[in-house]
Amino acid sequence: MPRFRFEISYDGSDYFGWQKQIDTPTIQEEIEDKIRMVTQISDIDLVASGRTDSGVHARAQVAHLDIDLSESPDRLKKRLNSVLPKSIRINRIEKVNDDFHARFNAVSRTYHYSIAIVPDPLQPLRWNLMKNIDPKKLLSSADDCIGTHDFRPFALMDPVLENCVCTITESRFEETRGGYVYIITGNRFLRNMVRRLVGMMVAIAAEEIEEGSIRKTLEGHPPHKVPSVAPAHGLVLERVGYVDRR
Repeated sequence: MPRFRFEISYDGSDYFGWQKQIDTPTIQEEIEDKIRMVTQISDIDLVASGRTDSGVHARAQVAHLDIDLSESPDRLKKRLNSVLPKSIRINRIEKVNDDFHARFNAVSRTYHYSIAIVPDPLQPLRWNLMKNIDPKKLLSSADDCIGTHDFRPFALMDPVLENCVCTITESRFEETRGGYVYIITGNRFLRNMVRRLVGMMVAIAAEEIEEGSIRKTLEGHPPHKVPSVAPAHGLVLERVGYVDRR
């Protein structure tokens, strides 16, 4: 059966994450329902590059679907976008090789987390900080995430997850109008990992905990309790990387 690659953007504010759940709205369920509606095909299983948590957004989530289409991918994209809610958009659909796998072929994921020092009502998808922070400490704390580490202390643990080792190749802040955006790229991420890292970085910058707390925790010292986990609405899955750049 032909395989198709989907690139999807969504505002996750009103959804309980990507993955289908019982009696709760999710991104996967919403898209699959609309595919069934427009194609009249009941057997639909959209496989994503990874799950985004409740309230988290995506600019370019990647998924694949095996389906016999009676129309062009571009036509399917237009029909889906006409029935999907405005919070979800299909950016692209294209036919790919049968061995392409949205999750297992992905070599990197990049997340952006937006922080507002000066609240802006026109940019709601940011964490509006109501505390004073030291910008230098905020920016320097990002360096401690680089490398291959066991990120277990920064994950909301899944009892079936045995391996918590992730390789982070990019971790930095960029200044934006009225705040900062944190950019992190890695081969994989654990549940709540980015939000917990951002929460600790802000705590360091607010001088609630000492500098170097992230590095010491990753090195196996007694872990510091994260004073606050950054809220979900500031986090966006920005990009998924593949060897063929698709």
